[in-house]
Formats: sequence, C-alpha cells, structure tokens
Amino acid sequence: MFGRNPRAALALLTSIQQELIIMSQTNQQHADAIAAQLTTIDATLKTGVAAITAEIATLKAANPAVDFTAVDTAVANLGTDVAAATAAAGA
Repeated sequence: MFGRNPRAALALLTSIQQELIIMSQTNQQHADAIAAQLTTIDATLKTGVAAITAEIATLKAANPAVDFTAVDTAVANLGTDVAAATAAAGA
C-alpha cells in the first residue's frame, strides 16, 4: 500500500494515534459526566432519606400512640438501598 513511502505510513499512524487520543478523551468526558450525574443522584437520594427521617420524627413526636415501626423499617431499607446503589455505581 505504501510501497517505499515510509513517511506516508508514519503520517497515517500519527493520524490514527491522534484519533485514538480524541476517542479516549471523549470517552473520559462521558465517564466523568456519568460519574457527576450519579453523584448528584446519590446526594439527592441521601437528602431525601434524611428529610423523610426528619418528617417521621416529627410525626412520632406529634402522635406518640401511633406505631411507626413499619415506617422506620421501610425508611431504613431505603437508606440501605441507596447505600448499596451508591457502592455498586462506585460513587
């Protein structure tokens, strides 16, 4: 293909190398964007669980006769699920 023209071969290899660099940077940018989105989701979920927990504490104080055991368990499970999802995503 290149016969006796090593410069043409070198130029093609250089071009391929530049394309690979661009591809790796683009892939890194996508990976970074995904990580940022997951971090935002994680923070939002943790904030939500904290807000729910606070609301339940307020309800418990206002309604001492009501058994909130099932609600406490559900919220604890939600917190556990958020932590597991965060760990699985590597955030």
